[in-house]
Amino acid sequence: MKVLYEVNAMRRSGQHAIISWIMAQFKEKIVFVNNQKYREGLNVAGRTHKIINYEDHRIDRIHKPEIKRIHKNILILRDPFNLYASRLKIEYRLAQDKRTSLVWIQHAKEYLNRHGNLSNKYIINYNRWFEDKSYRRGISNDLCQFWNDKVDFVPSYGNGSSFDKTRKKGTDLKVTERWKHYTNNARYKSFFTEEMVDLAKQIFDVEDIIKTLKL
Repeated sequence: MKVLYEVNAMRRSGQHAIISWIMAQFKEKIVFVNNQKYREGLNVAGRTHKIINYEDHRIDRIHKPEIKRIHKNILILRDPFNLYASRLKIEYRLAQDKRTSLVWIQHAKEYLNRHGNLSNKYIINYNRWFEDKSYRRGISNDLCQFWNDKVDFVPSYGNGSSFDKTRKKGTDLKVTERWKHYTNNARYKSFFTEEMVDLAKQIFDVEDIIKTLKL
């Protein structure tokens, strides 16, 4: 049976790297639909595997009916401190929008199973995916056809890395150290609410970051 994976993430969450890595572990063709706006009207039928990517969406507002194929709602979460550093680097207008904080909070609560908006949910911690080969192998066993740990490729989707574009190999990117560029930036620090900081502590190893930023 063909697979349908619907990816829910915020921009600069590393979802394109993860999607490219998943696609590299399939023997058969996979159709990738990037930055899909709405679930309604999307043709999910067909004879090919398909990955659909939703970015910066409130997941309770994307209608996701059951599909007669292997269907997973993949939720990718990156820690907010490196996420917002990457967003600020490329000057997303939404980087300072209150709505983006609410979206990250909702995704974090879904990650912690405090909401039930996603059926057939599969969570991926981007920080762990990047750093831990055994964690990637577990994901591959769950979602893919075979094991191919191709993490050096930096996809061009989303213009590559916010800081390095596509100039470096994936394993050379310092994706967990982006926050260090903004330790004295008041605008950057203003993005993080008390609730965001609390949720981040429950999911990621960020105590040192919080202490340094004095949040």
